Amino acid sequence: MKIMSPKGFTLIEILTVILILSLVLTLVGPMYRGGQKSDLTVLGRKIASDLRYARSVAITSGKSNSIIFDFEKKKYQFSETDELNTIPDGVNVILTLDLADVSQKSGKIHFYPDGSSSGGIIELKGEKKKLKVIISWLHGGVSLKQ
Repeated sequence: MKIMSPKGFTLIEILTVILILSLVLTLVGPMYRGGQKSDLTVLGRKIASDLRYARSVAITSGKSNSIIFDFEKKKYQFSETDELNTIPDGVNVILTLDLADVSQKSGKIHFYPDGSSSGGIIELKGEKKKLKVIISWLHGGVSLKQ
């Protein structure tokens, strides 16, 4: 008598392969979205994080703190440090502030010891996307709006 060997895959083997593929696509998929969109979002989050940090330093130290934007060099920095943060070439920055704190070449956002700020809007524009970082003058809160 001839014994037949089973052919094909079991249900458990098929489900295991589907599970592995779904995990790989979940982890790798977001890396292949539009680069421009991701870069602009990352930059917006970085600037928002730096603004929140400047506010917390002002509150904890009891001294005013500022972030200074230089439009010609496409850089920004904390008023207390020499470290420059670069804005990528493909991104345009529009800073809307009080007239006393902005010029054609630079602009400042101030944070005060009580948590308030001079307020303003930083608009980041890429080729296909724009993003706004909004700083509240009343409570110094920072938010992102797409």
